[in-house]
Amino acid sequence: MEIINRKRAIELGLTIYFTGKPCKNGHTCERFVANKTCKECLRLLSANRRENTQFIDDHKVYMDKYNRENRESILQNRRDKLSHDEEYRQKEKSRQASWAKENKKKALEIKARYRTSKANAPTIEGNKQLTKQFYLDCPRDKTVDHIIPISKGGAHDIGNLQYLSPSQNSSKKDGQNIAINGIYCISTWHILQSDNVF
Repeated sequence: MEIINRKRAIELGLTIYFTGKPCKNGHTCERFVANKTCKECLRLLSANRRENTQFIDDHKVYMDKYNRENRESILQNRRDKLSHDEEYRQKEKSRQASWAKENKKKALEIKARYRTSKANAPTIEGNKQLTKQFYLDCPRDKTVDHIIPISKGGAHDIGNLQYLSPSQNSSKKDGQNIAINGIYCISTWHILQSDNVF
């Protein structure tokens, strides 16, 4: 990491900087330009607040009071943001149109790539059929397994399925697989123990 001071970090437009000196709590790590707080201090503060139920309750009461007392200001800020977002959308639309006029060939290439990707992508119904076929094609000595478990946010579609032996599938215990050379495996232990993971 490059050692720079806060003033130089502001000049460079950085959001974090590293002084190489310990903070008041003894942490030697990056600091935020906005408030000079070191990352480790902020991480510890956040962890303490998450665990401190009294803080959570007090903060909820404070935020409710703040929202009631500053209702008009909050609503005005939201209106301003919506207005700004709409202005930005209009400017961006015209900017993109002028860019496309100046770069016709590149714009046509981008549109063609987009159309091709949409045309080649399976429809929802097609994805359901592929998933169903994956289950039907499952070898007798294997089971269908979700690479990223559904309970961990994985999707129930063809891109998240693999064949595993029943023992491998049960040993996974709702864990996430890792990819090695583009092949998903339960763990390196299974790779070392078995030549035939799939």
